Amino acid sequence: MGCDTAVWVEAGDDCDSFMTAKALAAAMKKEAPADLIFTGKQAIDDDNAQVSQLTACFMEIPYITVALNCEYGASSVTVKRETEGGALEVVELQKPCLIAAQKGLNEPRFASLPNIMKAKSKPIKQYKLAVYRDWE
Repeated sequence: MGCDTAVWVEAGDDCDSFMTAKALAAAMKKEAPADLIFTGKQAIDDDNAQVSQLTACFMEIPYITVALNCEYGASSVTVKRETEGGALEVVELQKPCLIAAQKGLNEPRFASLPNIMKAKSKPIKQYKLAVYRDWE
């Protein structure tokens, strides 16, 4: 659906938000630098909405959460986000940055059958969480 690369960080069920974010940041630092990193707003398992912010902090890049709309420029992104009480705020971020998307930020395109078949043969890099336990 438009991804350039895929990375899978294998972790157990005992990972908290800190460990998950640290592992994701470490894995992304091993890859080619990204201008934009999109995440979901929050996971459905613990509902704490911390991983995206922690990941951005570990990567030392700016971030924004609850993004409803993005407009892209050459070196920045203008994001419309929802604040408490339903008010809207417009923020400009310099690239590279991380954007935690609110549900409904975009409408995904459906992939064509040939592209689905091509995607099945694309490599997915795999990292084990144990590699990133060096911060302890």
